[in-house]
Amino acid sequence: MRISINLKEIVGPYGGGNQFKNYLKKFLNGQGHSVVNHLQDDNIDVILMISPLPNQSSGSYSYLDVEYYLLAHPQTKVVHRVNYCNLARNNNNFDFDKYLKRANKCADFTVYNSSWIKDVHEKNGLGWGKSNVIIHNGADETMFNNVNKAVWHAGEKIKIVTHHWSKNLNKGHDIYKHLDELLDLPEYHNKFEFTFIGNLPDGVHYNNVKVLPVKFGKELADELKRHHVYVTAARNEAAGMHYIEAGNCGLPFLYLENSSLPEYCSGWGIGFTETNFEEKLLAMYNEFNQYAERANAYPFTARAMAEKYLKIFENVFANLRKTLSVSSGLVLVAKRIEIFLAKLGWVDFWLSPVVFLKNYVSKFYNQSFYRFLLEKEISNYANLVTGKVLDIGSRNRRYDTVFSDAVEILAVDKNPTPGYNVIVADARNLPFADHVFNTVVSIEVLEYVSAIDTVLQEVRRVLVSGGIFIFSVPFINPVNKDFDLVRYTEFGWKELFEKNNFKLVEVVKIGGRYSAIWDFHFEKIRNINGFRLLKSLAFPFLLVWRYVYSSLDRRSKENRYPMGYLFVVKNSKI
Repeated sequence: MRISINLKEIVGPYGGGNQFKNYLKKFLNGQGHSVVNHLQDDNIDVILMISPLPNQSSGSYSYLDVEYYLLAHPQTKVVHRVNYCNLARNNNNFDFDKYLKRANKCADFTVYNSSWIKDVHEKNGLGWGKSNVIIHNGADETMFNNVNKAVWHAGEKIKIVTHHWSKNLNKGHDIYKHLDELLDLPEYHNKFEFTFIGNLPDGVHYNNVKVLPVKFGKELADELKRHHVYVTAARNEAAGMHYIEAGNCGLPFLYLENSSLPEYCSGWGIGFTETNFEEKLLAMYNEFNQYAERANAYPFTARAMAEKYLKIFENVFANLRKTLSVSSGLVLVAKRIEIFLAKLGWVDFWLSPVVFLKNYVSKFYNQSFYRFLLEKEISNYANLVTGKVLDIGSRNRRYDTVFSDAVEILAVDKNPTPGYNVIVADARNLPFADHVFNTVVSIEVLEYVSAIDTVLQEVRRVLVSGGIFIFSVPFINPVNKDFDLVRYTEFGWKELFEKNNFKLVEVVKIGGRYSAIWDFHFEKIRNINGFRLLKSLAFPFLLVWRYVYSSLDRRSKENRYPMGYLFVVKNSKI
């Protein structure tokens, strides 16, 4: 295959994207494939977009150039690697998320480098309806490995290290400054020393930290292995190469529980928050040996990553798109005009309404009306979700951003989605002390539990006095034959609340007779494979039909056919 990667050739340290490209190119060449960073050839089989936006300093061409190339070469496949977002770039003057979604239009396949970044962009509508996969980043194990790493002996100082090429304040300098100040105290000074490798942001200075200049490659690996523990307090990281390199060197982590860090660090170190860093730092000193041994099995290597990319390239190349005739001169001219406008900053111009409508239609067909109504009600009551929150049955923490008033959210599930910071636990036996949560939430979970009384008693046990329990359950809804166990009416639930010392605050009936009829018919329509054009044409009619049916439900004085319930109850006795 001939593969084009849209990154410039840069020698020396220049962020994780450059390291990724260099290793992948070397690996692909070793497998007999040709790699370029331009679109000047007519025989390109696969395009890998990494920095796809116009005028990006690292990009050798933009997504607009890709779209122009595809007009004349429709057989070429496009893979889009998504590895940053607005939160990561910390730039209020440019909407990266909006334009990455626009760039993704020309992609046949999307690769995310963490579950966290996938969740961020899918909530924004990127890649709806397209095939995607998560491929975790990896470091070059020929350099970054645990061979000859430093051995710590009890009584010695633990040598802590971190490294950052970027000067972005999001890299965690508030925590590093706090560690710097702790080293003024004998309790910490006698146990730890701290080294920072890389570029410091302007105005940031340390008193007790050894600061080394930027290093990369083998020189960096050797320096990391002179230390015992790696600390990272980076925020909004899609997948930072700094902690992956340290992990491959066998260093256990002290990591901030933020964004993708738990995904890459959990199991190989100790997580901390902004409020318990000192406690976790001392825990690492006392428990170092067990984490140091475990860290030797860190799995995120560059070769494993590259092999997965090659498999994706081979799969998309094998699934050739239908050959189209070369586009007319008028279309080519229009595309050149769009490229010109993009360089002036007018990226979406006339296409944005079309993109919006396409994404709205896609979301319409991917969600039942019951779920749509339920999530509206969850948003309406989100202001009640405050303080320390427990989310039961949250496989992928999908409502974290909705519960914005919460101080801290812990999630539990029996079978969590890989890559999310979710505690494996059963709702019938919660692994928490008594009376520690202000709010407990459980969305569409209790219908899967036979021992409802046991769950309610556990929720009551972990709630503070007067704490709120918000949960939803389906009623007139399709039954999942593999998991569904119970369906209670509103009155059955009220009896359970009274029996288990909960006081009912509010009950919301979701949908009604006509909404249930709508969902029954709509489920058959949306599960029809193919017919994308027909579905698009039918969309306005279906939207009006849904609105009429939901209006009839709202006019009903007595809702005897709810599709489900949202309950708000209070822990009334302890």
